[in-house]
Amino acid sequence: MSNDLGGYGRRGNRSAKTGIYVKPSTGEWIQHSGGLLPGTEQARYVRIPAPLVLVLQPLLGGLYLLSLSFMGCLAVVWSLGRRAVRGVMALLALGAETLFPAWVPGRSYLASYRTRHARSEDVGNRDMSDELQQAAREIEELRTKEG
Repeated sequence: MSNDLGGYGRRGNRSAKTGIYVKPSTGEWIQHSGGLLPGTEQARYVRIPAPLVLVLQPLLGGLYLLSLSFMGCLAVVWSLGRRAVRGVMALLALGAETLFPAWVPGRSYLASYRTRHARSEDVGNRDMSDELQQAAREIEELRTKEG
C-alpha cells in the first residue's frame, strides 16, 4: 500500500513532510513536524499548503463570529416568541374559564344546571340521621361547658 493517496492526501501511521494536515472525517487540524502521522492506516489526512492556511484561518474565524451573532439573534427571537405564545395561551385559558365556569374536563353533566342545583338544595333540607343529631348535641354541650 503506498503512502500517497494522490495530490495532498496521506494515510495515518505513515511518514509525511512537515506541514499542516487536516483529518476530513473529524475536521481535526494537526501541525505535523515530520515523521509518522498519528492514527491508524485507515485514517486519512490532507496536507494544506501554508499560503492557503493563511487565507483560510481569518475567513473561518469571521464565519464563526457571524454564525455566533446570528445564533444569538435567533435565541432572542425564540425566547420572545415563546413568551408571547405562553401569554396568548394564558389569555385563552382565562377566556375559556369565563365562558364555561362550571365545565370540568372529564366530568359529564347529564342534567341541566337548574336541575343539578335544585337537587343539591334538596339534600341540604333532609332530616339528619339520629347519629348526626346525637353528635351535634354533644358538640354543643362541649362548647357551652368551655365557653
